[in-house]
Amino acid sequence: MLTTFLLPESLPREERAPLGRSREKKPGQKGLLDVIRVPNVRIILLFTTLTFLAFSLLQSSFAFFSRRNLFADISLEDAQRNIGLLLTWIGVISVTTQFVFVGPLVKRFGERRLVNVGALARVVAYLGMALARDWVTMALVFIPFAAASAISQPSLQSILSRFSPPDMRGRVLGAFQSSNSLTLVIGPILAGILLQLNLPSLSPQIAVTIPMFVGAFIMVIAFLMSFRVLRMKLPTHDSGKLQPDPASAD
Repeated sequence: MLTTFLLPESLPREERAPLGRSREKKPGQKGLLDVIRVPNVRIILLFTTLTFLAFSLLQSSFAFFSRRNLFADISLEDAQRNIGLLLTWIGVISVTTQFVFVGPLVKRFGERRLVNVGALARVVAYLGMALARDWVTMALVFIPFAAASAISQPSLQSILSRFSPPDMRGRVLGAFQSSNSLTLVIGPILAGILLQLNLPSLSPQIAVTIPMFVGAFIMVIAFLMSFRVLRMKLPTHDSGKLQPDPASAD
């Protein structure tokens, strides 16, 4: 409802189609392969795919991890409630961060720097989660994890939209969302395989941390890739001309 009534229509009037009828395809209309050929878009899409894959591993294994390492001595019902509260805590941090801190941080440090620092914060957070053995530690580790995710994702979408030609912006952002959705299919499968690894040398408490350590490793790769994002020169949203970013002064 807010989108319908508050956001201005960006599509020129001559490009709009009557309600209920799709626009006609134009000759040479670009597809997915053209999307990933756009300079810098391929790197950003790969970066976000890795970050969401790491998140999907955590999401798929967190309940098993928590039951064995955080809430092993209480009833199943109480464990379920506490796991739900921890996940709610992530949501509270994410919403607070996006409402209060994202705007000032982008103005102060720039979008590229936030992506870089956010990736590093998530590497540390994944390692901290894997090593946590009580709910207090987990709740503390969730703060940088949720805050970094809440800051990075809007920044990535903004950067993507800047590099997208006006006639491909919707397709590029659609590819962004599709790559993220794909990880939510692959992640649970990979997490299941990791949780079923039969390694006699590992205790059950350590075995359930494997998806988190793998997530940390994936985020290390993403963090290294974020330096490529950090070196990108950002164009403006409309003109396509390069525009200085606060991080460029570093």
